[in-house]
Amino acid sequence: MPVRTLFFAVFAAIAVLYLVSPRLISRRYGDIIVGDAIFYYVYERSAILDHDLDFTNDYAGFDRAHAKGDPKAVGGATTDIGRPLNQFPIGPALFGAPFFVVAHGLAQGLSAAGIRAGTDGFGYLEQGSFGVAGVVASGLAAWCCYRVGRHFFGVGAALGAVLTVWGGGSMLYYTLASPTYSHTFDAAAVSLWFAYWVIGKPTMPRAWAIFGALAGAVTLMRWQEAGVMLLPLAVLAWDAARARRLTGQAIGCALCYCAGAVVIFAPQMAAWWVNFGSLIAVPQGTEFFNLAQPGLAQVLFSTRHGLVVWTPGVLVGLVGLLPLRQRAPRWAAMGLAAFLLLWYINGTVQDWWGGEAFGARRFLSLVPFLTLGTAAALHWLQARGASVAAIVLVLVLVVMNTLFVGQYVAFLHGYAHIATYPTARQLLLDRFTVPFRYVTHLWRLP
Repeated sequence: MPVRTLFFAVFAAIAVLYLVSPRLISRRYGDIIVGDAIFYYVYERSAILDHDLDFTNDYAGFDRAHAKGDPKAVGGATTDIGRPLNQFPIGPALFGAPFFVVAHGLAQGLSAAGIRAGTDGFGYLEQGSFGVAGVVASGLAAWCCYRVGRHFFGVGAALGAVLTVWGGGSMLYYTLASPTYSHTFDAAAVSLWFAYWVIGKPTMPRAWAIFGALAGAVTLMRWQEAGVMLLPLAVLAWDAARARRLTGQAIGCALCYCAGAVVIFAPQMAAWWVNFGSLIAVPQGTEFFNLAQPGLAQVLFSTRHGLVVWTPGVLVGLVGLLPLRQRAPRWAAMGLAAFLLLWYINGTVQDWWGGEAFGARRFLSLVPFLTLGTAAALHWLQARGASVAAIVLVLVLVVMNTLFVGQYVAFLHGYAHIATYPTARQLLLDRFTVPFRYVTHLWRLP
């Protein structure tokens, strides 16, 4: 089977399973879209159906099952100009809009045929379309990462790296269980941007304009990624410093990169203008960041969603930057720089643990760098006759992470007596006993 077909089949199957799962497994809050995902989704619902960005009725629609004053209620806060507050980016909604249009049209067709289907933006097909868009975004990210890994290390190492990063990290949860959050969309944009940089090798200003447009798309998904998007400009400056000469072509490339990014980021600035009265905004407020005292140790090693504690597979990608340095020193340096930037930025956030989440979800934009580092590590093992060790390593990481995802999902669905966290024992050991506890629980049911 061609690799492209394999990727398509896997993620198509995941999309179908996601779409039918609400019919098989009850949702915690009734709606398919819950939590932060509501704030991404209302952009597309409001713009497409209401032709505005006033979220008053959108929030009310998601609150229809909640009593007044319910702490789970959405919205309530307003901006300085009196608009319903939405602190989240518009990018995921732009990616998901075509899926919503198709789902809305299908729902209208079913309703016209006498089959009950919601057509107000809160229906099953319409909400489900946003999750399907998230799964497609995850598949796009995985394919781009595979192409980058294959570019340097061949098919085997690249496939093993994608399996490790997706199956052995937080991408598994956000692809299968919560694709309506921004993280799969963010991963897709970053991976496409990185693949264009590595494989496309832009050198002329026109190509750098496209490159900048891809960077703008990344910041549309999560504007906190702007720091990582500056890395190509740092490379241009570094090359100019080494050559002791700043060429007109380099200046043109830099200007085109910035211009492309600004043009694509314009929808977010327009949304900020409508809701905040400013083209540039910090929706969470400046107090959301503590730049002087970042929680650098906690964000990596805390049992409260620490990156390494929850997803130790990332260590393979980070350690793999060492053998990658022998093959592609520039990309190893970019991987290290991206990690250090995100480590600092994520440590400065007030809720550095990322709220209720599976792992350190704000690090998921590292997936192309981690995949390349993992491919380098697996290739290094293969080159030394340790292919079996490489396979075992991948399988162990995937199995351990899959068990942990099952433990976490069981906890979220009310089985805290069977699966809980966040002590070290619960994180490291309970994942192996949760399946047996669950079987025992079912056995005891009347």
